[in-house]
Amino acid sequence: ILVPCRESQVSMLLSIFGERQQFTFPSIFIYGHTSSGKTYVMQTLLNTLEVRMFTMDIEFRIYL
Repeated sequence: ILVPCRESQVSMLLSIFGERQQFTFPSIFIYGHTSSGKTYVMQTLLNTLEVRMFTMDIEFRIYL
């Protein structure tokens, strides 16, 4: 078990990624409440698969 209590989410992500030899990484939008484990699940999954991950938080401001 990679992430306790998140087996179904991990299974779904693995099915989206495809086979290990032929990974495809489509754009995936992950949302949820603060502190629900979104980043933890992705970091644990990608670290286990030995895939490098890049994240960026962007804040947009409009000045009128």
